[in-house]
Amino acid sequence: MPVADFRLNDACNILRRQVRKNALTPTEVRAGIRQLRAGVERLRRRGFATLYVAFTIAMSAHGVVVADGPFVRDMRTHS
Repeated sequence: MPVADFRLNDACNILRRQVRKNALTPTEVRAGIRQLRAGVERLRRRGFATLYVAFTIAMSAHGVVVADGPFVRDMRTHS
């Protein structure tokens, strides 16, 4: 299993925990997982940044601070 797949699995576990804490609804988590899966191929080369974004989604953050220009461009074109 590629490393990015493990990170996606970790992100899904983070989201699942947020549902158990009632911090996110199952519908919100499903939407987050769809977004993560759609972006995994593009973001495989930036695994840490991908996990960081998954964490911010799980924490219901209103914004993300990233200093990686190519990653920011990828995220802008993805959303």
